[in-house]
Amino acid sequence: IAKLEAGHMQINYTQADLSALVRLAASYFDGVAQEREIRFIMQLPLALPAQVDAEKYQHILLNLLSNAFKFTPNGGAITVALQQENNQAVLHVSDTGPGIDPSLCQVIFERFRQADGGAQRRHGGTGLGLAIVKEFTLLHGGTVQAGQAPGAGALFRVTVPLFAPPGTQIQASAPALTEAALLATAELHQPLAHDPTTAAPAGAQLILVVEDNYDM
Repeated sequence: IAKLEAGHMQINYTQADLSALVRLAASYFDGVAQEREIRFIMQLPLALPAQVDAEKYQHILLNLLSNAFKFTPNGGAITVALQQENNQAVLHVSDTGPGIDPSLCQVIFERFRQADGGAQRRHGGTGLGLAIVKEFTLLHGGTVQAGQAPGAGALFRVTVPLFAPPGTQIQASAPALTEAALLATAELHQPLAHDPTTAAPAGAQLILVVEDNYDM
């Protein structure tokens, strides 16, 4: 965010297969989906060649999926769909969570804003994930929209051009996102059962830590 505000965020175009990028980023959420019995549906073409900043495109998907898994109840469903429309790549991420209030469909992309803000919010986070989605999409010359999924839940639509601007230098490969993906999924796993009978030695100090924001 600081780099974006200062105008220092660079976009490094690579020749990529968007279908492969989406499959790779989504694969990090397979364990969470199985653990929480969430149907994780992929609707992707066999391949979709494009000139994008592969790292930033995967960050867009990681943030959208992290958001979807936060709000989708156990036993729900999350769908990722990718398709080509003219010279655009269109990515849809939908879920069966509580959805988005129509009055918030624009403001949720603002920095530090959250759909379930306030003292009673159920989910942690910095309120920057969707802001980064928007900024990275705009860097590609694309658009992002939020709305209601058919039936119920939230739907996010990200559209980016398939080709870089004329004269842009295109790199051959993209870096892996292992660390970013692990961070995106870490807080989504079910908490391990804690046995309160496992006590410290007699006379040990007791420390209470209260923190509701995993990311911070």
